[in-house]
Amino acid sequence: MKKVGKLVVSAILVLVFIAGFVTPGMAATTCTPKNVIIMIPDGVCYNQILAADYFIYGEAGANPYGDYPVQLAMSTYSRGQSQGTEDDDETIYNADNWCDPIRFQFGATDSAAAATAMSTGTKTWDSAVGVDQNETPLTHMYQDFEALGKSTGVVTTVPFDHATPAGFSAHHDNRDDYLIIADEMLKMSTLDVIMGCGNPLFDNFGVALETPKYKYISEESWTGLADGSLAVADANGDGTVDPWTLISSEADFEALQTGDTPERLLGIPEVATTLQEYRIVYTEDADTVNPYAVPLIETVPTLDVMAKGALNVLDNDEDGFFLMIEGGAPDWAGHFGQTGSLIEEMADFYNAVEAVNGWVEENSSWSETLVVIVGDHETGYLSGSPDTLTPVTNNGQGVIPTMYWSLGTRDKKWVNFGWHSNQLVPFFAKGCGSELFNAVADQNDPIRGKYMDNTDISVIIRELCGITNTYWSDVNSAMNLDLVPYGLQNYSSGITRADFCCLAWQMLSKTAQPPEISTPMNGEPMPFTDVKDASFTIIYTLNQLGIINGISATEFAPDKMLTREQAATILNNIAAYLDISIPSSNTSFNDAASISSWAEAAVQNMAALGIMSGTGGDNYSP
Repeated sequence: MKKVGKLVVSAILVLVFIAGFVTPGMAATTCTPKNVIIMIPDGVCYNQILAADYFIYGEAGANPYGDYPVQLAMSTYSRGQSQGTEDDDETIYNADNWCDPIRFQFGATDSAAAATAMSTGTKTWDSAVGVDQNETPLTHMYQDFEALGKSTGVVTTVPFDHATPAGFSAHHDNRDDYLIIADEMLKMSTLDVIMGCGNPLFDNFGVALETPKYKYISEESWTGLADGSLAVADANGDGTVDPWTLISSEADFEALQTGDTPERLLGIPEVATTLQEYRIVYTEDADTVNPYAVPLIETVPTLDVMAKGALNVLDNDEDGFFLMIEGGAPDWAGHFGQTGSLIEEMADFYNAVEAVNGWVEENSSWSETLVVIVGDHETGYLSGSPDTLTPVTNNGQGVIPTMYWSLGTRDKKWVNFGWHSNQLVPFFAKGCGSELFNAVADQNDPIRGKYMDNTDISVIIRELCGITNTYWSDVNSAMNLDLVPYGLQNYSSGITRADFCCLAWQMLSKTAQPPEISTPMNGEPMPFTDVKDASFTIIYTLNQLGIINGISATEFAPDKMLTREQAATILNNIAAYLDISIPSSNTSFNDAASISSWAEAAVQNMAALGIMSGTGGDNYSP
């Protein structure tokens, strides 16, 4: 269910698009990412990051993405715990919960629904992967990137067909049907790289089993992978099937980081469930074990090794790639309230981020690659104090921060088992087109500030890559929501000043506190003598609100085509009226000298919000 704030920014974008002030498919930036990398620390929220930063670095924000230029908050809610619609509204993020923070323990999403929302742009119910509430298969971003001729992959530190990788690549109504999901990913998907745990030949300590356990992959599929007989898809579209190259040993993962690589790779480390976390689960007093007190399993790769290997495979494609990398086990540590394990898993994730940053700077550039880092939800209701929600307390580098897990859920059927909470999670982005995410952070939280929704991730990435024209979708949605006056539902490349005012008024009338129509009082004359038609009261009201002005004291020129400078100024005034926070910007246009001084600030503000961009060739074209 969309919030009013989201409709407001969508409507502003509609105004800009209808008026022809942006190039369709380019929106807020002329940058089209060649490569897109989404990194997900599962179960990680503000306190998980603080705890890791304090222990590893001794200070907040010192991690490898602490200086990313785009830092927002994000809502994660799903369509509820059941497939039906009866509990949809109960899950929506509610900022009022800060008055009673324990309420954040109710209505949280699971990883399957969260991954589906990020990958497809559509929310679904908990446990569903890649399908909507009617069980209709949705289109994953990876499928769109495949259609563009790009390579694709998913990497995780937990089973390769677990909720998050499945939510980015599969279509099924139950995340726990691992064998069904594995077969779709391995036999029917066109993914080029899959890496994750679930090896049937090893236990959780990396020790070879006497009898294989086929929990995450069927015996038939595993045998088919080993002998090359597994029926698989044509991944590169050349008309022939593309078999998987299977690797499992730590040495094979290390070797994959450099040199030649197979065209299609499946990496299943020699461990059952997680790379490292489950070695702690079965340890006595596991919730009090300090980081690295239990020796690491040495026969499995780290996440940064897996990430660099995946990148080395995917970057062979000159068209670029899409890659999802999940640090899956911070979530598992949160479920069991294991602080030491959380620190370990966050350190592993930080190393992976550092590896990705290094790859971008050495093998690509931030001008052609977009990196997004965001948790799918919070796990364990981690806090700096019991029975409420406060920041964890720094006790110095190498010392566990003061922190409390909330075990004993109020929302799920399990007892003495930490569950997810419905908090906002921190969102980070850097690289090509990352500034566009600012435009969809259109809702405000009293603690976290401006926030977006997890469905916005695929919307923005698809728009940047020209995969779908989300603005036409927004136009149609706006019409359905009565945001576009009936007389303006035929689109052209320009719009008159009066018609733009009518669109603005229709949008403002749908806000939580719509302005009232004003009329001149006590015989006061209308300031603009050339406005006499039905737009009279709208133009007068917007003028009184400080949103629009005439081209002179008495002339409005209602039939004159609106210029880009005038559009930026009106939109800037609307943003001010709606109290939309505007980030700093210093966008450089080749024709900046031709922008009127009275429009310069508005032009920069609209660029910062991702509402208006140039028209090509780094020109603003005022």
